[in-house]
Amino acid sequence: MNSTKGSMINEKKGRIGCVKWHGDLMDTRTFSNAGQDLYVRVNETILAQYAKSSGSLTKKAKLAISIVSVLLFFLVVFLVYWLAKRKSKGKERPDKFVSRVLTGSTYFEKSTADLDDENTINSSELPFFNLSTIYVATNNFSASNKLGTGGFGSVYKGVFSNGKEIAVKRLSKHSGQGIEEFKNEVVLIAKLQHRNLVRILGCCVQDEEKMLIYEYVPNKSLDYFIFNETNRALLDWTRRIFRGDQNEANTNRVVGTYGYMSPEYAMEGLFSVKSDVYSFGILLLEIISGRKNTGYYNETYPDSNLVGHVWNLWGEDNALKIVDSSLVDSFHFNQVARCIQIALLCVQEDPTERPTMSAVLVMLSNDAALPQPGKPPFLVKKSGTIEDNSINYVTCTIVSTR
Repeated sequence: MNSTKGSMINEKKGRIGCVKWHGDLMDTRTFSNAGQDLYVRVNETILAQYAKSSGSLTKKAKLAISIVSVLLFFLVVFLVYWLAKRKSKGKERPDKFVSRVLTGSTYFEKSTADLDDENTINSSELPFFNLSTIYVATNNFSASNKLGTGGFGSVYKGVFSNGKEIAVKRLSKHSGQGIEEFKNEVVLIAKLQHRNLVRILGCCVQDEEKMLIYEYVPNKSLDYFIFNETNRALLDWTRRIFRGDQNEANTNRVVGTYGYMSPEYAMEGLFSVKSDVYSFGILLLEIISGRKNTGYYNETYPDSNLVGHVWNLWGEDNALKIVDSSLVDSFHFNQVARCIQIALLCVQEDPTERPTMSAVLVMLSNDAALPQPGKPPFLVKKSGTIEDNSINYVTCTIVSTR
C-alpha cells in the first residue's frame, strides 16, 4: 500500500502514538498472541478503488467455481453411466444373449398364436417363456415327466395351461460343455426351421436356467425301438421306413455325436450339406442293422465299427448279413441291398463323391442302377473310450416326418 497519510499506532503498555510514512507499507505481520495493533488511515478515493477491485475479483472467483462445479457434476454423471453400461455387459439379458448368438439375423418369424399370451415373453426372434410357466408345465421337473438325458442335460415332458404338450431340454448346470451346446442348439435350430423338423416353440433363459422348448413328439424315438432287444420286434421293415414319425425325424441323436460326424467335420471343422448326407447314411445303416454305429461287430476285424463292418461284408458280397434278425420275415432282399448300397454311397470318405439328398431321394424311389461306393472313413474304431477323445459337440434337432 502506497500512502503518505498518518497512522495511529496502539503500542504495548497502553501507549498511543502517531507515525507518518511515505512509500509502500512493508514488513507488517499478524501475530496471534503478541505484537501491536496498527490502524491505518487511507485516502477515501484509494479505499473505494480497492473495495471495487476486491469485489470484482470475488465475482470472477464465484463464476469460476460455478463453472467447475457444473463440469464436475456432468463428469460424475457420465462416469456413473459408463460404469453401469460396462457392468451390464457382464450380465446379458436373456433376449440379448440369444440375439448375440444368432449373429444378428432374425430367423424366427413363426406364429405363436397357438400359445397362451401369458406364457411367452415378447421377442422379435424367438419367444421366451417365463421360468414359472415351465415349472408349472413340468410339475417342477418331476421325475415322472423325465423323457431322457443327453450331453445337453435332461429332457422333460410338460403341458401348458391350454393343453399343449411340450418337451423341455434343460441345460445341465454341471455340464462342462453345456453353455456352448446351448448356443449351438439355438443357432442351428434358428437356421433349420422346416416343416419336417421337430418345431422349437421358444426358450427360457432366466436366473441360472437355460432351456429350449420344443413341441412334444409322442411316439418315442427310433433308437428306443431298434436298439432294444424287446422293442425292435415291434417295427418290421416297412414300419421302420414309413411309420409316421418313427424315422430319422426323431432319433434323438445329435449331429455332433461320436460316430455320426463326417470326417471333414470331425477332423477339420468343415461342415456342408454333404456332412448331413454322411449322417443320413449312418442312420440308414442303423435302421437296417438295428445296431449302434459305434459298437463291436466282427471277430475278424475286432476294431471295426458299423461302417467298417458293413464295408467288409460288402467287399465279400455278403452285405445282407448285417440285416436285423427281427426283419428276416418282413423285408425284400433287393430293397434292403439297395438301401445298403445307398448308405455306403452316403458315407464315402470324399464328400464330393457323396450324392446330394435330392439324389438319395431319387435312388430310394426307383430301381435305376447305382454307382459303386468308394471307401468310407473310420474303418477302424479308435482305441479308448469316447470320453477320452476331444469331440466338437453340436446339438441339433433332427428331421421328423409329418
